[in-house]
Amino acid sequence: RFVWTLTAAPTYDQHPLRKPATPWPETTDPQQLAQQCFLRVERQTFLPLADGPGPAGAHTLFTIRVQLAPLVQAVRSPEQAQRLHEALGSMTPAVLEYKNLGAVRERLLRWLAGRSGAPPLAPTALP
Repeated sequence: RFVWTLTAAPTYDQHPLRKPATPWPETTDPQQLAQQCFLRVERQTFLPLADGPGPAGAHTLFTIRVQLAPLVQAVRSPEQAQRLHEALGSMTPAVLEYKNLGAVRERLLRWLAGRSGAPPLAPTALP
């Protein structure tokens, strides 16, 4: 499976027990925020392992490949900006909290709308 998020941390290791969360920049300027933001994509793979005489799959090998890119470089086309705008705009409050995006969503939506050339979409978070 693929998992993505936007983050202020330019590091691969973001385990909460090893590293405190990097705070978001306090700037109100969407362009300055985007320049300090990173797109993080993880490819996660789960492989069942045979354990001998017992049922296969009692243990699982988990692998993860992390890719990290500055947001302003990752969003290269108006279409990419529009797709990311729609995804970010549709996140529920619970997902925004889990991904630590609540405080920056509106500024990122404005930046993405400017990159897409389309009018800003209103967030459509579900209750």
